[in-house]
Amino acid sequence: MRMIISEIISESEVALLPDSGKLLDHRDTNKVVKKILEEIGKHISFTLKPESYCSIEERPAGHLWHPDTGTGMHMPWCTYGGSIVLNDNFEGGNLKYRSASGVITEVKDRRPLDLYLHSSDEWHMIEPSTGKRRAFLLFI
Repeated sequence: MRMIISEIISESEVALLPDSGKLLDHRDTNKVVKKILEEIGKHISFTLKPESYCSIEERPAGHLWHPDTGTGMHMPWCTYGGSIVLNDNFEGGNLKYRSASGVITEVKDRRPLDLYLHSSDEWHMIEPSTGKRRAFLLFI
């Protein structure tokens, strides 16, 4: 399963996101993260796990092919993963998905502030980037 939720947050809300990794908990959730979770809940049914978390990442090296349960199944609790690119002053960093039959789909013209959400069994990767690519990551 893959989906895009356009403009899930505003530019002004980017500054309100938590800077470092944060466990998700309905009792103590950042208001912008809570808004993202509520919007996701309008499209899919999910339950936060004790391990569910979010973070902001700057990783010029990108990510090799992986599902969000982890290539070594270190996150078996993860049901959905998502990312929001927070800025546009970088090059590269494209998202690619690979089907079970090996067909690769590259996401082109990805817009900042759109949430790309997928089930944790979707194999995907992020190409290396130059500049300062910042992304909000979510694992539920």
